[in-house]
Amino acid sequence: MSIAGKTTKGLTANPFRLGALAYVVVGVIAALAGDAFNTFDIALIASGVSIGIGVIFIIASFVAPAVTQSKTGKLFGYLSLLAVIILGQAIGLAAYGSQMEDISERYFYGDLATFSAVGFLGLSAIVALVWPCICCSTQKQLKTRVIGLARSSPRIQVSEIASAVSLSSDTVKDLLYDAIGSGDLYGRMDGDTFIRSTAPVGAAHGGAKVLVICPYCGAKTEQGLAKCQNCGAEL
Repeated sequence: MSIAGKTTKGLTANPFRLGALAYVVVGVIAALAGDAFNTFDIALIASGVSIGIGVIFIIASFVAPAVTQSKTGKLFGYLSLLAVIILGQAIGLAAYGSQMEDISERYFYGDLATFSAVGFLGLSAIVALVWPCICCSTQKQLKTRVIGLARSSPRIQVSEIASAVSLSSDTVKDLLYDAIGSGDLYGRMDGDTFIRSTAPVGAAHGGAKVLVICPYCGAKTEQGLAKCQNCGAEL
């Protein structure tokens, strides 16, 4: 599959990232079409908000991929697309009205465009204010589910956990490494398989657990392991 094909597939599979990209694109268009609005300021405000939220959401899709791939993340993606459609409608009305020779008709469509832009700003404000709280709670819930599934079996494939929680295998693997590195989960990764242990190395023999610092990510890892349990780097 070509790079373009993979990118298109990734965007359609992740509505959150698609909505974020759409926010940026329509924000740029709103800035270029600002003269068509009766009130130029509303166009600039809508443009700035759209681009700002889009950039923040694009960053969030990489920083918190588990959340953006979840059902909650997809819901926010669809809300983002709805907001973008509303702003797109405002731009269309403003552009159409600007072509009218009759002044009253021009102002009529300009006012409709302004009302649509205000609606966009209201919906975007709700999305932007609610997102941080939802992001934190959903991240904790997903991590708890992944840890619970990992503990449920002596050996379990990453793909099995990914299928159960509707996340990508890479995202699940990152969550497992994070849980192991933080001490929330006992075990080790063997390729794409998590192997559970009942206690940390050393504790099972009644001795003290010795930790070393990974030079790559700075996480604490049990001494004697070949790879960092957080980032997977060779030690």
